[in-house]
Amino acid sequence: MSSFRFLVFFVVVVGFFTNPSIIISADEATVSDPDVIVLTATNFDQIIANNPLILVEFYAPWCGHCKHLAPEYANAATELKASGIPIAKLDADAAENRAISSRYEVRGFPTIKLFRNGNPTLYEGDRTAAAIVSFMKKQSQPAIRKLNSLAEVSSFSTSDKVVIIGFFSDTSSNEYQTFKTTADTLRDKFTFGEVVDQPAVNTEFEASPPTVIIYKQFDEKINRLPAGEFANLRDFITKNASPLIDEIGPTNYKNYMDSGLPLAYLFVDLTVAGQQQQYVDNVRSIAQETKGKINWVYIDWSKYSKHAERLGLSGKVVPSLAIEVQNGPHYAFDESKQITQENVHPWVQQFISGQLAPTVKSEPVPTSNDGPVKVVVASTFDQIVKDSTKDVLVEFYAPWCGHCKKLAPTYEELGTKLQGVSHLVIAKIDATANDVDPSLGIRGFPTLKLFRANDKQPLEYDGDRSLDDLLNFLQKHTTTPFTVEDTKDEL
Repeated sequence: MSSFRFLVFFVVVVGFFTNPSIIISADEATVSDPDVIVLTATNFDQIIANNPLILVEFYAPWCGHCKHLAPEYANAATELKASGIPIAKLDADAAENRAISSRYEVRGFPTIKLFRNGNPTLYEGDRTAAAIVSFMKKQSQPAIRKLNSLAEVSSFSTSDKVVIIGFFSDTSSNEYQTFKTTADTLRDKFTFGEVVDQPAVNTEFEASPPTVIIYKQFDEKINRLPAGEFANLRDFITKNASPLIDEIGPTNYKNYMDSGLPLAYLFVDLTVAGQQQQYVDNVRSIAQETKGKINWVYIDWSKYSKHAERLGLSGKVVPSLAIEVQNGPHYAFDESKQITQENVHPWVQQFISGQLAPTVKSEPVPTSNDGPVKVVVASTFDQIVKDSTKDVLVEFYAPWCGHCKKLAPTYEELGTKLQGVSHLVIAKIDATANDVDPSLGIRGFPTLKLFRANDKQPLEYDGDRSLDDLLNFLQKHTTTPFTVEDTKDEL
């Protein structure tokens, strides 16, 4: 999934499962949190190094969401203190702390990260005291539960939707170390257990050590790691630990992203009785055939029709189907065709073989494009922006973006001032209505990039959005020099 589309969809999904109306009371703004460790640029590294397990909130004092979280975070800190589990916070917007914020790629507030032995992972659970306490207590436990009897293994194997159990003769083998490392890495997603030196248990569960068995409450129920495949253990788990076709939502979205596989979205209307089951059954055999190559999900069209549009579908037809490649293109199934095994199978085979052309979402080409700021759409991007004879400054914007609206008159003035510079084009593209190459890394609006003649790597503009600063940037970085005086003469 492209970086931009990933961000948009993630925000939509999370927004649906949280309360969009956040009311900040005076009490929330003045929360007392003496049990939350206060981090600064001076003590950050030392405190992280001294605590093998610590939760850190990166916040901004002015952030409404941070104020809403504050009492929950304070209560969690107080409850966890009794268990010796620390949680901390850093004012990531303070000038002296921004280098730390940048180091850990904090792009929004609040961002909460778990540090285990100094290595950060993003916390994506609920922002309530109960959820934070539960998460941290689980994190403080060993990643693998020791199982010592038939009864323990039987009970544990059905204790969660997915349970992964390793069977070993001892803990000194390379296979055991691989299992332990994998469990540490995936502990946030799956439940792991181990059976060591228990021949009777091995016999009962038909497990010949060393081996790993996945027990799950869906599809074929059990998956056994093929002999000699410990080097591929993580891929084995990723491939088999998700249902063949599951509903996608905030609890499993990241798992699909982490798999790295293309994702086939089946948009269905869950309010129509039987529709979901009918169309899931229509593609089930294809999903089975492509297991390990494509992940299949169904998604509620009534809530996420906008995501259908981002995948090149109209967003108005249901059921509908599309495949999306992470950080790559998407492929929309012809909405005039029925979603049947007979119709979908050859389409999927074309995709797998690389013969299927991606769907490009593009606004219509403007009938007139002679203004000081050229309008670019997806279908004209290469023609205008990648013209090897021109330097092209492109604004990637969103119509609803307040910062974009504020920039608009200055950007128009810039285009007007530079109309006489023949080698320079000032352009803009609506990045919400047109597909944008994921490699450009457009993660916010407005983003300005300079595509220089005969240079494949654009320069991102990160200066002040004033006319003078924009002119200075272009004078410094365009391939052919020009002066502001020259532009005035030409006009």
